Amino acid sequence: MDDRIDSPLDRAEASPATTTTTTTTTTSGDAQVLRYPKRKRNAVKYAESDEESVPTDTEEPEFLAVVKVSQGMQLIAYPTTDNPQKGKKEEKPLTKKDIFPFMKLPPELRNKIYTECLKDGDSVYLINTVFSYRRIVTRANAETWAISSRTHNRGWRWGDANGSRKKAKPIVAKVKPLSPHLLAVSKTIYAEAANILFGQPIIVVDSMTLFHFAGMLTARTAPMIHDITIAFWCHTTAHKQMNYASMQLLSAVGVTGLDRLYLDCRLRPYGTSGTLLARKVYRDFYPWIRTMGEAKGNPYAVLDVVKLSEVNFKSWMDQRPEDVRAEELENGRAEFREELESLIQRGL
Repeated sequence: MDDRIDSPLDRAEASPATTTTTTTTTTSGDAQVLRYPKRKRNAVKYAESDEESVPTDTEEPEFLAVVKVSQGMQLIAYPTTDNPQKGKKEEKPLTKKDIFPFMKLPPELRNKIYTECLKDGDSVYLINTVFSYRRIVTRANAETWAISSRTHNRGWRWGDANGSRKKAKPIVAKVKPLSPHLLAVSKTIYAEAANILFGQPIIVVDSMTLFHFAGMLTARTAPMIHDITIAFWCHTTAHKQMNYASMQLLSAVGVTGLDRLYLDCRLRPYGTSGTLLARKVYRDFYPWIRTMGEAKGNPYAVLDVVKLSEVNFKSWMDQRPEDVRAEELENGRAEFREELESLIQRGL
């Protein structure tokens, strides 16, 4: 039997796994390093205190040791070989030769790339739908939009391709994928390509779709809209209020750069009077007419912007000769323009 009395330090070194409450103090030079009790964790190695190696507050230490120096207690971080981040490969920034010099391409070639990424054929077809109990606007192909347009013009909001009253099954529109996130690459690309995306002709299926589309525009994108075609002007009691609301929203967001606003539909269920058509247009369009006049500096600017389909000046069952109907069409459009100009003048 050995009569030697082991010190606490010798017992700690002899059985480190069973020591859970003993605090061991070792001395190295002038600084004393206090070691906490060992627990079930990865081994931590501590180095001696060095005031020059003390990390700043902005660094995020991975290993901490309490070091007792002459100035007092300090928390000092010392990286060791047990660092789990050691095996990770640091990501190096791309060099100039690894980045494609897109802006050095000729402007004509860049415009072709913008057109391919941002333009949807000749026009963008928009329909109104519901997603997660929210009304949204989505793009459609020409076939889907044509079915929806024929259904609307027959007076039924829901229907099949033949205008049946039963609710149609949803149609999955296969449209060309666009890349609008290209505009977020840089301010230069946005300045060059934004007009290609927002300046292409837009065809909406009805005034409700126009309302939701206008709500998506901002003060920066609204002036880029140049051509809008409306395929259906709501007539029913439940939906006709959307006509005025959609034009009011166009006025609020600042859609004042339109070169053409074409109503490819019948505004009035019956009648071909140009005077009555002008009064209806003025009643529904008045907020936007006023905003357009202020932006253009000409209160009559909308006279050259608003265009009506010829179906508004023709009877449902007109059997007269073609030359007579053509003359009536010209007279109806002239009457419409004259009455609308008179109404704008009264509102000044």
